[in-house]
Amino acid sequence: MLFARGIDNDIWRTFVPVTGPLSLQEDQVWKKLNGGPFLSQPSALIWSNSTRLSVAAVSDPDHTVKALLYSHIERDSATHVPWTSLSGPATSALAMCTVNGTRLDLWTASGRNVAHNLWQGNSTADIFWSPDVQPRWQLTRDFGMDISGRPAIACRRDTYYHDLVVRGLDGAVRHSTFKDGTGWTAVSNRGGNLRGEPVVVAVGDDRFDFFGVGAGKDAAMFHFTWTKPGGYTAMEKLGGSFQSVPSVVVTGPAENPRIDVVALGTDDMLWHGALVGSKWWAHWERLDVFGNSAPLLTKIEVPPPWSPMVAAFVLGMDGQVNHTLWNVSSEFSWRGLAWTSMGGNLTAEYYRS
Repeated sequence: MLFARGIDNDIWRTFVPVTGPLSLQEDQVWKKLNGGPFLSQPSALIWSNSTRLSVAAVSDPDHTVKALLYSHIERDSATHVPWTSLSGPATSALAMCTVNGTRLDLWTASGRNVAHNLWQGNSTADIFWSPDVQPRWQLTRDFGMDISGRPAIACRRDTYYHDLVVRGLDGAVRHSTFKDGTGWTAVSNRGGNLRGEPVVVAVGDDRFDFFGVGAGKDAAMFHFTWTKPGGYTAMEKLGGSFQSVPSVVVTGPAENPRIDVVALGTDDMLWHGALVGSKWWAHWERLDVFGNSAPLLTKIEVPPPWSPMVAAFVLGMDGQVNHTLWNVSSEFSWRGLAWTSMGGNLTAEYYRS
């Protein structure tokens, strides 16, 4: 399913079932979930060994978090419990990750801290944060200055390593890792003068990668890698000229990783690049599709003999979602992909704090 915030500030969803190696069929019917109004775009994640799908967003005007749980997901129907309030307040949109099969973690900014909540319990129960077992929001990490926008989280090695990256009001990004049994590492200031939300992605158990867009006139893409044996690489400039944060997806195995990156250029068109191992391809390629939002990439696993696919989504000028599919391969280029409309009347406005 695909979730988005409508121009009425409620959350809407539609089904996006995949039926073949290079086809994406959709009902083209958007259903209002009647939990709003909301301040933030929704965050959604499949967890509990792929049997649960959770959606959460920040409510207007009290800045509390509301969550929705889908427990049965099929082609033409889905079962969910009513919206549940998880308290708050949240001062940014939500970041999610899932660990150890049955646990879901949520993260939001809270002043100069990051606030955290989690659900870990009966994976077969059709409940979500019931009042008698609901954990409370906890301030998990003080970064020493106010945080701008949603934190980025990468969960590695189940419950053992959580990599948290934030952008401060000074434009620099900071990183801290939670290690099970020892707590948080010291905050590392990775520098930069960036805008928008940071983006991180886990590449196997011993690596994560950061991507962000420069502030001011320098709207290029910036990147660094952290690996267990080597630590941090320097913040490197990858070129381009962008007006949105990127969406990234790991499309190659950890032993020979490939990360595909798409962002909205200052020309209102989507641009694509790829990092293979530690080498950035020498140029960005324009995908020749107009965008009115940051893009969304998600990797889709399909049955053999087909290879995995990446689905890409972006809002058009009229509030409709445009989408395409790329069949994962060793080819660099995404040019020539066919984009089609999924309808909708949606908004990509930034969170109003």
